[in-house]
Amino acid sequence: MQKTLAAGLLIALVCSGRAARADDDATTTAAARERFNEGVSYFDQKQYEKARAAFLQAYALKKHPAVLLNLAQSELRSSHERDAAQHFSEYLRGSGPDRDAAQAGLASAKAAIAEITVTTDADADVSVDGTLQGLAPLPGPLYLEPGMHTLQAKKGERVGTQSLSAKPGESREIRLKLAGDAAAVAAKPATSPASAPENQTAAEPANEQTPPAHAEHGRESFFHWLLTKPAGVISGSTTILLAGGAVGFAVASSASYSNADDIAQQINNRAHQDEVPTRGICVDPNAVLGPGNEAEAARFMDACQHRQDAVNKGDTFKTVATVAGVGAGVMAVTTGVLYFVTADHDDKTGSARARPGIAVLPWFGSQGGGFSVSGRF
Repeated sequence: MQKTLAAGLLIALVCSGRAARADDDATTTAAARERFNEGVSYFDQKQYEKARAAFLQAYALKKHPAVLLNLAQSELRSSHERDAAQHFSEYLRGSGPDRDAAQAGLASAKAAIAEITVTTDADADVSVDGTLQGLAPLPGPLYLEPGMHTLQAKKGERVGTQSLSAKPGESREIRLKLAGDAAAVAAKPATSPASAPENQTAAEPANEQTPPAHAEHGRESFFHWLLTKPAGVISGSTTILLAGGAVGFAVASSASYSNADDIAQQINNRAHQDEVPTRGICVDPNAVLGPGNEAEAARFMDACQHRQDAVNKGDTFKTVATVAGVGAGVMAVTTGVLYFVTADHDDKTGSARARPGIAVLPWFGSQGGGFSVSGRF
């Protein structure tokens, strides 16, 4: 009797445990489906940041390919290109059916980030800027935001480190050699991460030519520095604003002078109609026109005042344009100096690049002004 009772209790516990797990799975699936539907709704409303958050929650609850693809699409449209590329790649490594959409999304994301394939000793910990990415060999390339990064591979006490400047749209391979190995850390550009053999070593590079010694330590491109570094963004933007202001005020000055000339011509024409001399007409129209022409004198005085106002505006605009133009020139020189002082040196080997040099100079003429840019990049 006791054995029968014990067996019954055991069966009841097992069944109840399976039922509890089934209930948990059903609850998790329902919650994931609810978050997924929210994400779809936000995505249709073009609220991509909210859609991304909802799909992230759904994917944390349920690792489903459809959720992953929608998450990547939301990240791409909310300017999270690095995360989008990682999730598109994860989708393509799986069995998701919509591979064309994933390939297109990955290509769009890679245009804004760098794709780095890291190879090193098996089972070494690979990290980027101190954040662990996984054990080598990694399942796919790393995707990095533009800028300076530090790659590291560590296995036991042996460590290999490489610093690099990531550029938008760049695709390259980094070979991290651990300390104690025969060869140093080596890096080479690659048109496709998958094109290099996985077992390639620094001692036997595939189709790699030795670069000239003078090609090392090149400076990053001027436009990359101008668009990504705070010093470049601030000084460049200030230069453009001042130059634009100089041009705008020069145009306004020219328009005011032209208006003054038109009014002067109208005054001369009216004086000819009244058969009076134009000399002194704007100084004392009553004396020129004579008694009994007070109303006509008042009209001349009003027209002369409008002409003088237009001349004054032209003078003011011209002064502002001159000051802004000089400021633009000073800021252009400052931008060039800051570039040579703060631009990163690219440590990767490759073809030698000429150092850029530019000159931005304001110009003014009787009909307007502007600024000119000359040099090489």
